[in-house]
Amino acid sequence: MSWLTRSGCLLCVIVTVAPVQDRDGAHSVLARLREEFSTISLVWADGYTGRLVTWAGQVLGLTVTIVRRSDDVRGFVVLPRRWVVERTFAWLARYRRLVRI
Repeated sequence: MSWLTRSGCLLCVIVTVAPVQDRDGAHSVLARLREEFSTISLVWADGYTGRLVTWAGQVLGLTVTIVRRSDDVRGFVVLPRRWVVERTFAWLARYRRLVRI
């Protein structure tokens, strides 16, 4: 599943079959995002590298910024914009029907 949020609210979700990697599903999500929300120009992503960033810039006109975790840091460190993802997961987990058992 690939998804995008804005201030913790879901903007776009695409559910794919299990063998589809997140980086491949991200193409569909970003294309749909561009169709529905033409004013968005910056996307923060976690772990996507390579052609996705280039493709989004050239084809969709989106700037994709990768928020990386440093392997040198030990313990808890707040990373820019990653807290939004964690907060969204926490909100979703509060609703019983959305929690996996």
